[in-house]
Amino acid sequence: MKLIEFLVSKISYFRSNKSYAVVLKEINGDRRLPIMLGSYEAQVIAIAMESIDTQRPLTHDLLINVLQGLGLSLKNVTIKSCEDEIFFSTINIVSPNLVEKNIDSRPSDAIILALKLHCPIFVNELLLDNINNNQLAILDDDQNIIQSTKIESLENQLQKAIDREDYEIAAKLRDKIKFFND
Repeated sequence: MKLIEFLVSKISYFRSNKSYAVVLKEINGDRRLPIMLGSYEAQVIAIAMESIDTQRPLTHDLLINVLQGLGLSLKNVTIKSCEDEIFFSTINIVSPNLVEKNIDSRPSDAIILALKLHCPIFVNELLLDNINNNQLAILDDDQNIIQSTKIESLENQLQKAIDREDYEIAAKLRDKIKFFND
């Protein structure tokens, strides 16, 4: 797996579904990777980006204290893959005797730990290729996130929603397909 180093560029508000995206930027290139997340995760990433100390430890601070208390360190984090618009990542922990363990993590948690511990963030190059082929993530002139998927992907998601009898989501997908076709 070829890994490309990224850094956290910023957090953007995603108006269409009232959520946020953390935007990762390739260090030695121009590619960007937006990852959707909730408001709590966006707030904690913003706190970590600004190196703001909180009065009491947050959950991520507790994990860092446990790792350090056990003599473990965070080597890096990796955004590995994306399936059905859900990103998967790992945190790479190193023990004092240099044994490495990759632990499954949500990307938002991995990014927060990387920011707090000043560790590299890597993205699997195959993921970037798949994102470019299956999902269009465009930063507009105002650098706001505009995210859409190819019509075929939306139609597949629509069929899955209908099969699950999730008609509310199916209606939203139908409207999105109609918007892109008009």
